[in-house]
Amino acid sequence: MPDTKLHITEKNGTAELTFSGKLTVSTIEDMIPALNTAIDKFKTFQITVSDTESFDMAAVQVLVSLKKTLEQEQKKATFSFKIPEKIRESLETTGILSYFNK
Repeated sequence: MPDTKLHITEKNGTAELTFSGKLTVSTIEDMIPALNTAIDKFKTFQITVSDTESFDMAAVQVLVSLKKTLEQEQKKATFSFKIPEKIRESLETTGILSYFNK
């Protein structure tokens, strides 16, 4: 599985952000400058979390902050989580996945 990665591409004017690998407090903070650049540049976002081997509350906080920022700036975003069942169950139990599907 890959180390932490944030891959940003553009497709038809939409920013496609893909998070993968270890999404933890020690790794996700490095992604914030790239996220801020994308927020400034695009109006529509497809955000995918996939191939994730670990996912902690810092990662959740960054994604929640990203969602709130995009909403405040009246930008469109869809979220997709292609994650291991164990991580999915934890996020469903806490209600986090349903928050991103609103």
